[in-house]
Amino acid sequence: MVMNRLKGMEFSCINMIKLQRESPLHYIEKLCKIEKGKLIWLINLGLKMYLKGVSYMYIRCAENKDFVELKIFYDRMCEVLNGKDFLPDGDKGGFPDEQMIKDSINQHNQFIGIENNQIVAAYIMNHECDEAYRSVRWSVEVKDSEIMVIHALLVLPEYGGRGYSKQLVQHAINTARKNKQKVICLDCIEGNEIPQKMYVSFGFKYINTVEITYVDISAVSYTHLTLPTIA
Repeated sequence: MVMNRLKGMEFSCINMIKLQRESPLHYIEKLCKIEKGKLIWLINLGLKMYLKGVSYMYIRCAENKDFVELKIFYDRMCEVLNGKDFLPDGDKGGFPDEQMIKDSINQHNQFIGIENNQIVAAYIMNHECDEAYRSVRWSVEVKDSEIMVIHALLVLPEYGGRGYSKQLVQHAINTARKNKQKVICLDCIEGNEIPQKMYVSFGFKYINTVEITYVDISAVSYTHLTLPTIA
């Protein structure tokens, strides 16, 4: 959690330097009280990494002002995913839809990754799940209020290869721990191997595979994974 916050402050510091809006020292002091010597070290580190061209993504909770850009982000990602071989013919219909995005923002469950003042990644994490989850025999028995479910964790394709998906997953785990949750559950479309391997690298365990049929496309098989005892 500390490292995520430091990265966020480094990114913010660099953005303020680029935009020349105010002193980086003054800006970071508003974010968090740190000894001046450590602040100077942080600024120097951020400047060095910026000059080397190191990519930064700052993750924060989405706000109402982000809705339009977030909707455009998800619409684009739906277009990208619809072109993948593992998705059956047809349009999945756009997930998440406008109402889910709005509700997630209002409930503080929508998170966005920012680089260069642009949304480049996002995910939703809440207690809601598809009815198919009810048929899954999970590896642990806990209350619904102690389970977090990750939805729509996505990164723009041109920002791939920078570790941003992993950064989102780690952020989700840290957030769940902070909120005293015991389990994180999620699903991946069968055949979409890259994210499945990434989740497993974080300790997620395979549970089983179930088939879900959407109105506008044929049945899709989803692999369910869980990360137990995270609290």
